[in-house]
Amino acid sequence: MVTIQIQTLNVVGSVRHRQFQPLCLELARLANQVRHYSRPIEVPAPVDPLQTVTVVLQSWSDEYSRSEVSQIVGQHIFGRLYCCYAPACESDGRNRHLWPDAVRVSLRLAAQTILADLSDRSKMLPLTASPDEVFAHRSIRRNEPPINRHAAIISPDGAVRHSVTQILRDAGISGVSHTLLTGSETAVEQAVDCILHDLDPWGPWTETSLRHAAALYPLADVKGLASMPDAGLMTELADLPVSEIIPKLDAVNALLPALRRSA
Repeated sequence: MVTIQIQTLNVVGSVRHRQFQPLCLELARLANQVRHYSRPIEVPAPVDPLQTVTVVLQSWSDEYSRSEVSQIVGQHIFGRLYCCYAPACESDGRNRHLWPDAVRVSLRLAAQTILADLSDRSKMLPLTASPDEVFAHRSIRRNEPPINRHAAIISPDGAVRHSVTQILRDAGISGVSHTLLTGSETAVEQAVDCILHDLDPWGPWTETSLRHAAALYPLADVKGLASMPDAGLMTELADLPVSEIIPKLDAVNALLPALRRSA
């Protein structure tokens, strides 16, 4: 078993925000020294890049300026830099291009991504890596066992059903797809242990389908897919059998780890 240790951990941003505290605490336990900075511009260039981990906490899209980002990225060309972004920043990779793709990581996946990188220090991802290279580096870990799941993909959007089915198929996961359920469906012969239900657009039809899905596959773990998993949607789902919400914009990176967690 690989022992992970961080010589110097630099944390930038709002460490007092509750959403970031689990990540900060987990990394701090592995660090010999922890330094906190309010802004990226305050972070000095690492003396030993290979033994330094710098984590920037991003709460909203325009929290940091282009000049701040350019400076800290330039200081970490040969080091480990991560911009751990909150759910409000999920779409930044499509409409903003401040941070390199190799640096950005969803807060939900930050701990496991950083720890996986540190456990294999011989394979550092270059800052110039393309989105495809980032995906391959982060989701194809040699030490991960195969995912033995049988999923039901439910969505009124044919493109979503096709995309999710393709991601699952590439990972060796079998699946069956439905449009929104009405209650007249019969369960397929193959056992389904995971339901991936599209939550967009949220409304009575989607809620009804979600309840029918849980009844059709009573032993399955239900996970939602949403464009913007905000607090309002979480409130709507409070009394519904949804264990987790996976952002659609990060589905390529988030879907397989979510299935692995509940396998």
